[in-house]
Amino acid sequence: MARMLTVAQRAVRVLCGLGFVVVMTGCASLSSVPLVGREAPEIVPGVVAPSERIAELRRLRDEASSASPEEKQRVAAELAGQLAEEPDGSLRAEIVRTLAVYPTDVAMRILRHAIEDADVQVRIAVCEAWAQIGDAEAVRLLGATLDGDPDVDVRLAAAKALGRTGNPDAALALAPALADSDPAMQYRATLSLRRVTGKDFGTIAAWQQHLNRTYTPESRPHAVAERPRAAF
Repeated sequence: MARMLTVAQRAVRVLCGLGFVVVMTGCASLSSVPLVGREAPEIVPGVVAPSERIAELRRLRDEASSASPEEKQRVAAELAGQLAEEPDGSLRAEIVRTLAVYPTDVAMRILRHAIEDADVQVRIAVCEAWAQIGDAEAVRLLGATLDGDPDVDVRLAAAKALGRTGNPDAALALAPALADSDPAMQYRATLSLRRVTGKDFGTIAAWQQHLNRTYTPESRPHAVAERPRAAF
């Protein structure tokens, strides 16, 4: 049921996004009609340009370290509301990156759900966000994404993010990437393994042997939580 609900939610988002495109296309068609005696206005009153919104989100990221706990709660709540209503994947990705530096309970809840976003660039941004957080939950979620996301770019982002967590437990979460048929994925896994272990065993086989020696079978189910592949 949870999986079916996720698919339904994604379908709604897609339809909303299509509706947004249709509206914008219609507006573009109207704006293409020549205006006699005057120029078309460059700024639409009441509409904030995407570039301005991105600049504001980046400003919030710059100010996060000096914000009070109360201010962080307020900003995270506002960003959560914006994310729920934003049809543009690029802007949703920017909102996710901003939430990562406002690690409140609200932000953590949003980031857990955003890893299932329909847009690839958003899911990649979520991987980057969890890399900054770097705790046990980050390793678990990134490991599940590496093992289960249907998009190779997201899986590569998850493998890179596991290395950036700096968490030694990320080593076992990277094991599935070593067995991947894609050489790029295997290479990314070895780079991340070097980063979290401080070691370099060279070949894929040597890394696999190291993981097999280091982690007992009993420890493996607790390191990476399995999840079904999501439908997009």
